[in-house]
Amino acid sequence: MRTATRLALVVAAGFCAPRPASAAEPARDPARIAVATAGMFEVTPDEGPALDLLHVRLILSNHGRAVPWRFDPPSTRIDLGRDGVTRPVLVNADVDTLPIVMVDPGARITVDLFAVVPARLLARPDALDALTIRTRIATPDQHRIVTARYERPSPLFAWIIPAAASVGVAHNWWANPRYPWLSAQRADGPIHGRPPGTATVQRRNTRRARR
Repeated sequence: MRTATRLALVVAAGFCAPRPASAAEPARDPARIAVATAGMFEVTPDEGPALDLLHVRLILSNHGRAVPWRFDPPSTRIDLGRDGVTRPVLVNADVDTLPIVMVDPGARITVDLFAVVPARLLARPDALDALTIRTRIATPDQHRIVTARYERPSPLFAWIIPAAASVGVAHNWWANPRYPWLSAQRADGPIHGRPPGTATVQRRNTRRARR
């Protein structure tokens, strides 16, 4: 399967979780964050080897009527418990303002985060039982931290896991320039890592489509 996006990536399925975990904020708070799915994925850029990354899909919503709120992916922490804390190196969303996401009144936005994970999770993807998202949001009158919790559901719910082909196919991508990408570019100074340019989306254990 191919995808034509500003920055497309190869994504092969690990596992996902169907049940959202609501943000730990008061019920009347118009700014809502929920974890829709989480799991291990393989991302193969057009240059360099495949990357095994943790994927977390967030649902951002604004139930207010007057003001937007701002989500900041680079400052988002993914707490893996005893496996430590990681941050996104790639972000996919259907908004033109990445890495910042503005959530207008009445809006509901899906954001896919991809982060580096420790060796233990690479060896045992099924060890990812829970994680906590901590992120900074801003409204016109305040800045604060919100959290959202994920817990892997029972295998009995596997039949409602979303298709892997839906992950990472929004039109816009942001790549963390501080991540040590293996492809490089030289400007007026030292060599810098260059984020991936294009690739294809495919499931795990299927033949790679010829480009």
